[in-house]
Amino acid sequence: RSEVDFICEEDLAAHLRDGSLSELVTAFSREDPQRKVYVQHRLAERAADVRELLRGSGHLYVCGGTAMGRDVRRAVVDALCSPGGEREEAEAFVAQLERERRYVAELWA
Repeated sequence: RSEVDFICEEDLAAHLRDGSLSELVTAFSREDPQRKVYVQHRLAERAADVRELLRGSGHLYVCGGTAMGRDVRRAVVDALCSPGGEREEAEAFVAQLERERRYVAELWA
């Protein structure tokens, strides 16, 4: 729920106001009991943006549970291999992003 789980909300709002952050997309799985929204859902909804940002100079930081981290990584690979891309090539690209520290995951069980 955003009223409990939106850590650093004030800081992020300040970054939006000052322009150092151009957009903030959130996912709160317990906000609507009828429809759970997870990070991987937001990534899938914005697959073209994810692809453009990461193929450019974008960075992705993931923080949370290991299961969520796996699902997010899968969504990123899916975004990178569509349309018509090879999954193996997308996996290799994500591995390259990790080596370059442009994809960083801090996960826990």
